[in-house]
Amino acid sequence: MAYVNSVRIYLFKSFQRLLIHQLICNRKFADKHSDEAADLIPSFEQTIIDHELHAEQMLRLRECIRSLTKSQREVILLRYFNNLSYAEISEVMEMQVGSVYNLASKAIESLRKLLQEQDLIAAA
Repeated sequence: MAYVNSVRIYLFKSFQRLLIHQLICNRKFADKHSDEAADLIPSFEQTIIDHELHAEQMLRLRECIRSLTKSQREVILLRYFNNLSYAEISEVMEMQVGSVYNLASKAIESLRKLLQEQDLIAAA
């Protein structure tokens, strides 16, 4: 059994091999059915660029979430990452349901402003 020195490199290489395999399969399919379909397949470089942009956006989003207050972060994580209802969140955070709604609203508004400053979302 081979041991991996770097999980990150292993995952990148696995993704790269999978992507190349998928592109080859797609090209075979496109060659059989039409030349127009080949135009729909993104280039390898474009796929890497898109992946890097997505990773950068996720990093910036995490930074924006970290800049919220502790209670705002908690309500966002419970609501949108753990899919808890507002009633469940009120029990976890030991708050009134109305207070949870207000806190979530303020957290979302703060997050929206931060994301607009980072140009991650368009201004409303």
